Amino acid sequence: MEDPIERGPGASRRNWLSWLGVGLILIGFLSGLFFFMLEIILEQAAPYTGLMYLVFTAIIAFGFLLVPAGVFLTGRRLRTGDAARILSEYRVDLTKPAHRYAALSFLATGMVVVLLIGIGTYKSYQATESISFCGQLCHSVMNPEWTTYHNSSHARVKCVECHIGSGAGWYVRSKLSGLRQIYAVTVDNFPRPIPTPIRDLRPARETCEECHWRRKFVGYKENVRSYFLGDEENSLHKIRMLIKIGGERTSFMKGSGIHYHMLIASQVEYIASDTKRQEIAWVRITRADGSVTEFNREDYSLTESEKSTMEIRTMDCMDCHNRPSHQFPTPMKSVNQALEDGMIPSDVPFIKVQAVKALDTEYAPTAEAKVGIAN
Repeated sequence: MEDPIERGPGASRRNWLSWLGVGLILIGFLSGLFFFMLEIILEQAAPYTGLMYLVFTAIIAFGFLLVPAGVFLTGRRLRTGDAARILSEYRVDLTKPAHRYAALSFLATGMVVVLLIGIGTYKSYQATESISFCGQLCHSVMNPEWTTYHNSSHARVKCVECHIGSGAGWYVRSKLSGLRQIYAVTVDNFPRPIPTPIRDLRPARETCEECHWRRKFVGYKENVRSYFLGDEENSLHKIRMLIKIGGERTSFMKGSGIHYHMLIASQVEYIASDTKRQEIAWVRITRADGSVTEFNREDYSLTESEKSTMEIRTMDCMDCHNRPSHQFPTPMKSVNQALEDGMIPSDVPFIKVQAVKALDTEYAPTAEAKVGIAN
């Protein structure tokens, strides 16, 4: 009987494991090439492209590991005389028409599969970065945030641009955090309302400052606010304020204004004694010339041991603008705005007082609140 084992010099290279590795290398390479061509056609980088390239690179690397692993394992079986069958009888001979047809069919099928996988993966990532996925499907428990988002100045900015930003690292980190949140929603064990400030946010310079330029000098900005009194006529009272916003110092306009806390030339750090960062116990300013000034509260001075155990936070945009897209105005402010916009007729006697009372009442479900406010 003929020995089924091939023992030639190339025998160890013909095995299922090595061929699987070659297949993975081709899939990873062609998928990466597809995404690269897609970016060229669209003339812009696809969201989380870095993550996709990372996945394709991992597939290629794993394929490269399988090739020598298959050669090593097969060679060891051959040396020990193991009767394992090698792929010697499955030689590809392209001089035979049947083999050529099979090879071309396999190549065409593989290219179609790679194309479908690439399109499907790209569409999946497009779906997961959409605002409807974030606000309705994935985070349905955050309906208040979803509602206020549409009434904000960032209504045309996608959720992921602020909450995740670009790059693969923070995308993976946010999705891992999302698994914990999904579990909390499943077992109905999450705080109501969602607590603020949100911990472990990405630094504002990597998200906010992709659009907002910290070096821009703003100067002064006029702010006009309308207040309606609680009398029978709902009397209108306006307040005009000129706010010094400032920015980077220039030779034309000196003075930093409220944005002194965000100047590039200096760094402001602080320690908050409460979880909501409302009680500031210690502040440190480091200037461009290296000089440092520290400020301590007179009624609550921290000791050095306390400072070493508490978080020292570097001030950024979110310390002041902590609700840029999810602002929840008070009933008083909401009614003032509605009266000014004409949504509530100001000629109805005492409507200001009654509207504030309607909004300031505790309701159980949302449906009950709508009925109660309407009544």
